[in-house]
Amino acid sequence: TIESAINAGRKGAYDYLPKPFNPDELLAKVERGFDHRDHLLEVKKLREERDLNLLQCSNERARTLTIINSMSEGVLAINRQKQIVLLNPMASKIMHLSEGRAIGRTFDEILRNPDLKKSINDSFEQAQSKLRSTRLQFDTVYGRAIEASITPIMDEKNECIGNVAVLIDITEEKKIEKMKSDFVSYVAHELKAPLGAIEGFLNLILDG
Repeated sequence: TIESAINAGRKGAYDYLPKPFNPDELLAKVERGFDHRDHLLEVKKLREERDLNLLQCSNERARTLTIINSMSEGVLAINRQKQIVLLNPMASKIMHLSEGRAIGRTFDEILRNPDLKKSINDSFEQAQSKLRSTRLQFDTVYGRAIEASITPIMDEKNECIGNVAVLIDITEEKKIEKMKSDFVSYVAHELKAPLGAIEGFLNLILDG
């Protein structure tokens, strides 16, 4: 009956045959049932593969972020709209920027150093003509010396989709360089007077 067919459908039956029916009708229904079942299994398999891929992507993203966040260099990523999309803890420390305040805003709004902003802008404009990293050194308002390497990110169509800036705090290295320079200057100054005296005596001797 129609009522029993509806009840069976609610319990998961794929189709039904009203009496009387012949074997060909039964086989046709069964074949369509198998096709439907194969389709459902394929959908289930694709869904499981999709979920697995999403899980793998999520795990890969988590691993990548863990690596980036553990780096001793600052990493600043900017998209094609010139918005900051990634700021690792070291970059946050170097630039004195909180992630919550920087993410989603343009680098022109957030970054204070004019040389760094100009270099990032130049990298966007020159990316199509020549793909290369830009290096510069600058001092922050907090008295830190920073070395930056800015590299454009290109897609498969060779279009610039963003930039990555790697920031290294070289304040201590600069201090050591200055100490070396001061030491050499001091030694040269201290040696100049006695060497001058020796040169004078030698000239007297040579002149008879």
